Amino acid sequence: IINAIESQQRLDVFYASISSPEFEERIISPHSLIYDGSRWHVRAWCEKNQQFRDFVLTRIKEVFGLEGDTRFGIELDKGWNTWVDLSIEADPRLSEARREIIAMDYGMTADASGQLKRTYRVRGALIIYWLQQLRLDRYSDKAESQQIVLSGSSIKVVESWMH
Repeated sequence: IINAIESQQRLDVFYASISSPEFEERIISPHSLIYDGSRWHVRAWCEKNQQFRDFVLTRIKEVFGLEGDTRFGIELDKGWNTWVDLSIEADPRLSEARREIIAMDYGMTADASGQLKRTYRVRGALIIYWLQQLRLDRYSDKAESQQIVLSGSSIKVVESWMH
């Protein structure tokens, strides 16, 4: 896989996914390796689906070989090349004293309106992993468990990328 990335080559792999659990051959054009905090992925153009996708490395049962030069390199991956600013804030259900503690935990600072926030710069393609890492991919009924939430403007940005 690393050889294919470095030489910008297409790669023939035997892969299974949650949506297609039977292993099948896929031709991918890999450009980057990604660690999401728990698993490694390869970011690649998928000839089957005709789009850039992330492939979990442990789901690649076999690599058959190189298949020639890629036609879809990193420069064409909009999700990879687009950076978005996403901000978090303390869960508003918490008392002010607790929100201030959470703000210290996450290095939040006051914005122009005085709201304590922390902004992260994230690749569009990696938003899902960022949400999972901060446990923002689910909502807890207990504010003490949730602790942080996406800021209002970031919710709209995330929704535009999660399709």
